Amino acid sequence: MFSTWDFGLLLFLAIGIGYGFIFRKGQIVVLFVSSYISFVIVNELGNKVINVLDKSFKVENYGAWVSPGLKVGLFLVIMILLAIWAEYLAASSGKKGMVNLIMSGIYGLLLATMLLAIFSLFLSSELEIQILSFSRLSSYIINYRMWWFLAPAVLMLISGFILSRKEKD
Repeated sequence: MFSTWDFGLLLFLAIGIGYGFIFRKGQIVVLFVSSYISFVIVNELGNKVINVLDKSFKVENYGAWVSPGLKVGLFLVIMILLAIWAEYLAASSGKKGMVNLIMSGIYGLLLATMLLAIFSLFLSSELEIQILSFSRLSSYIINYRMWWFLAPAVLMLISGFILSRKEKD
């Protein structure tokens, strides 16, 4: 049985691959860096922001999804502002070829998976258990979260090493 959660996650991953093909590796790498920085900021300040909002607006009374939703929203705002403010999106590699096209798709997939792994960190344990019971795909994202964080950095190091060796030859 294919759950709606799995469909939504697969759709998000497909959009990530499409994004990789459209915007190429250079812009995806910029979004990786922006995502890492945004993650650190929200991880450190997210609960403080929610506490301030809870004192003013009693946001916790609106349900269990409010806290993770606010953290995801804060994460996205910070990530987009970092990308736009620093004009990172203009830093495209511009190289063409089949290998670069495939790498762009892989980078897009890893970006989408890393974003889902980051979003899963904002869930309460009850919501995480609930989502895991509905979706097999989410279990791969949540249970291997650390690897989704490391994979982009490892791919960047490996591809950078390979490209630098090609340029020397």
